[in-house]
Amino acid sequence: MPVTLWRHQAAAAKLIRSNELSALWWEPRVGKTLAAIAGTDDGDRLIVSPNSVKAVWQQDLALYGQDSYVWGTKPKPTRRPRNVIINYESLWRTSLLEWNWDSIIFDESQRLSNIRTKLFEHIYSHIQDLCKARVLLLSGSPAVEGYHQTIAQSIIASGQWCGYTCPWEALRTSHVYDDSSYRWKILQEWIKPAKAQLHALGPHMTQAQAGVNTRKLFQTISVNYSSHEEHLWLEALAVDPQGTQYALSAQSVASGRSIHGTTTKSTKLDAVANYVDELKQPAVILTRFTSSLLYLELRLKAKGLRVGLIYGEDEGSTARGKLIEDFNQGRLDVIVANIVTVKVGLNLSRADTLIFAENSFSGECRIQGEERCVVKGKTAIEIIDFVTTGPEPGLGTIDQLILQAVRSKKDFNAASLRPPSKKVTLPLDNLPALV
Repeated sequence: MPVTLWRHQAAAAKLIRSNELSALWWEPRVGKTLAAIAGTDDGDRLIVSPNSVKAVWQQDLALYGQDSYVWGTKPKPTRRPRNVIINYESLWRTSLLEWNWDSIIFDESQRLSNIRTKLFEHIYSHIQDLCKARVLLLSGSPAVEGYHQTIAQSIIASGQWCGYTCPWEALRTSHVYDDSSYRWKILQEWIKPAKAQLHALGPHMTQAQAGVNTRKLFQTISVNYSSHEEHLWLEALAVDPQGTQYALSAQSVASGRSIHGTTTKSTKLDAVANYVDELKQPAVILTRFTSSLLYLELRLKAKGLRVGLIYGEDEGSTARGKLIEDFNQGRLDVIVANIVTVKVGLNLSRADTLIFAENSFSGECRIQGEERCVVKGKTAIEIIDFVTTGPEPGLGTIDQLILQAVRSKKDFNAASLRPPSKKVTLPLDNLPALV
């Protein structure tokens, strides 16, 4: 049976096939995967994706009647597969880039943004092999932390970034390192060229433009910490945490997690469990710490709720697929998931309530996490943040500060994806020729 594409998917597929697009900067839930498959259906593919999305690629390729092989699994194929799927962490350990693919797809391509990694070093050393293929980047959050994240992605997809073919030269010319924030900051005169380069690779597509009109209703619920968290905070301060470790310790204690990484009591997580119990509707809860996830499982099951867990130490993508099916078919009441593990590719749209019991410091996690319950045809979802509050600095403010930080990163990502002004000039005249 032929796959029916939405109009924007079919239009994008046509441009991909004619090599007029190198990226789809589409918001989650608007159909990047099917558009990418349709646009690269003229040959074989290497698909690089996060572990949690491998099963999604297999399912969508099957819709086109195509088999796929997940690299490293058994049984091994006796002949070269048309579609090979591999996770980012394994790619640099293989010779797959030398296989002369017709198309190479990097899903959630923000994973490529750090030019210091062995992964980027491996890909960059095979840039000529990539030039033989059609390279396609997929991401709804390509530059959450700043425009420096676009350099590696652009060079991998097109061989250059604003005329520079060397990522380090591009970074040092256009950015300055801020020792106080431990971040690269773009020079003012490079903002417009960087944005123009991002949009030259491919178009942005919002959910509204794609016909996904689910409203997000945001709410913050404050929970005052108790004497239990006060005691844990004193223990944490006795270790004298400094810098980022101070923030990590504060967030950990705010959830009732001890310096040993265990959670035996948590005022905030108890409030989350009570809220879900009183809700009497399907819900998804996102946590950062595994101990919080396990604590919530115990509390929710004690209330008679049917609970499923998704986290890094579970039984993997096959088991997750069955668990998600059980949830969406009404055989489970609550999904409790690690925000990093669940942030991409998983459809938990039966729930109309999404709860952030804890936030990651990552803006990408926040952007992706908010979309887990969104689907075309759904009217609205409620997104609730539970934050620990109180008079003690650090312990009583950390949850709110992290929430503000990830929201600002989300706002930056949205701003970077708005179309640039028509005329953009580069700030320097002595740039090398484009490759």
